Amino acid sequence: MLDTGFVRLPGDIGQPASHVAPVLFEIVPQANAARVVGGIASLTDPAQRAAAVRPFIAAGERLVARGATGITTSCGFLVTYQAELQAALPVPVMTSALCLLPEIGAGRRVGILTFDAASLGAMHMRAAGFAGECAIAGLAPGAGFRREVLEDSPEADVVGREADVLEAAGRLPGDVEVVLLECTNFPPHREVVERFLDVPVFDVWDVIRRLDALSRRHE
Repeated sequence: MLDTGFVRLPGDIGQPASHVAPVLFEIVPQANAARVVGGIASLTDPAQRAAAVRPFIAAGERLVARGATGITTSCGFLVTYQAELQAALPVPVMTSALCLLPEIGAGRRVGILTFDAASLGAMHMRAAGFAGECAIAGLAPGAGFRREVLEDSPEADVVGREADVLEAAGRLPGDVEVVLLECTNFPPHREVVERFLDVPVFDVWDVIRRLDALSRRHE
């Protein structure tokens, strides 16, 4: 989990009430949304990357020690740490919904809805193992949803968040055949996006289902 204080709605991965199966949380200190998105998740210098990923590995080790059988994260941009985390931890790791791209994007035009389109790029696609074309749309720079997350707002404008996500969805080209929600704060609005675009939508909950299946085979 990122170190955040904004309101997480039902359906958000960081909201305990969203989970129907046992779940464990570990917070990575000081890893807030502003620091991760477009920041430490995009580092290329090996020494800087090693230092940045270390607290995430430590959180993963704490989860494993507490009995975790599969691990994901609360930020889709952390797909760039996929290789390091999986190499360091003895249980299946899928850091992001972006890990689903090779599967859902096979032979289909993919649209990605993201928290920050300006920060999501080729580095993240390579880390996810995806070499195909995709269309990307993100929250508008002045969107209230972005502000609530980045400023750790103690209040949530539920209607406003949904409107911000739908505004981004409306900027995807009309030929997308499947949509992926990069941001783990978007799943509360998955159904409205699905109805609005009339295409299948995938998110971090699909990752969790795959992790559950992987961990059962791993046992």
